[in-house]
Amino acid sequence: MILLKQFSNGMKSNYPLMFSGLLSLGIYAWLAANSQADGELKLIELLITSTVLFILSVYACMLYSTKPVDKFPLTLMLVFACAFRLCGIVTFPILEDDFYRFLWDGRMTIETGTPYGWIPANFFNDGSINNTFEHVLGGINHPEVATIYGPVNQAFFALAYWIAPGEVWPLQVLYGAIDFALILLLLRIAKPHFVLLYAWSPLIIKEFAITAHPDVLGAFFIILSFIIYSKNTKNTWLWLPICLALATGVKIFALLVVPLFLRFHWRSWCVWLTSLLVIAIPFTVVNGNKTFFEQIHSIWFPDALQVMSNNWIFNAPLYYLTSAHLSYDFTKTL
Repeated sequence: MILLKQFSNGMKSNYPLMFSGLLSLGIYAWLAANSQADGELKLIELLITSTVLFILSVYACMLYSTKPVDKFPLTLMLVFACAFRLCGIVTFPILEDDFYRFLWDGRMTIETGTPYGWIPANFFNDGSINNTFEHVLGGINHPEVATIYGPVNQAFFALAYWIAPGEVWPLQVLYGAIDFALILLLLRIAKPHFVLLYAWSPLIIKEFAITAHPDVLGAFFIILSFIIYSKNTKNTWLWLPICLALATGVKIFALLVVPLFLRFHWRSWCVWLTSLLVIAIPFTVVNGNKTFFEQIHSIWFPDALQVMSNNWIFNAPLYYLTSAHLSYDFTKTL
């Protein structure tokens, strides 16, 4: 009876969190039910639901901001975080087409040994492409540009192809699982109510579980690197650079933190550089067109990266705001 009374009192104290979680879960279920085909969900619908979900996550965080850590219902938070991601996995990527490139790259890795250097547009009239990948090929944005995604990403794209060729759900499952693992890592270095802001964030769930963006891999390896760095064991010099190399193999932004972690430890720098080479080797194909080192260079510094840096617009609102208030029209360079 005493345990039952304690449980009942605990549930009563967590009613606001339960309300926020259940309402959020209902919204994610609605998104899943209304996004099962291209173009079914409108931008305004996504913005409204995302705003409501954001407010609910902030409200849930504020409920426990002044309470002791041991009073935080960690299990409840994790159950809802998992449920939100499961809804995301069964949701068709909303207002997104990047995943078509991921699916195509996975196919090219399995079929040819490497996705690098292949231009999707060159396959438009290829009669050997089946109906599934004709649809994938038709959805790729900027098909005249070869892939820019790092080798660690390509390993996951290939794994998704091996599981279910031409289907986005394997990537959603993989990235949703890694995102949940990242939550567990964050709980080791931050207070639970702050982690809730990440675990329940609609942007996080939309980007990783729903639209299958691979950035979560980079975030996971960087946070893992921080934890390894903080422990500072006798093997830190080895595992830290390997982890940072994996992060670099996801997104180039990891280069910003590499010097902060490795500093002047020459052994770690050697391990990091060696790891970069090892990560790239599986995607090299010996042929008469490029030497081995030219292929390594094209993996880490693909031609498409230069095209992207010269012609893509980043942080569009800031970009256009800046160009509107300066005499030079930046858009003329595009």
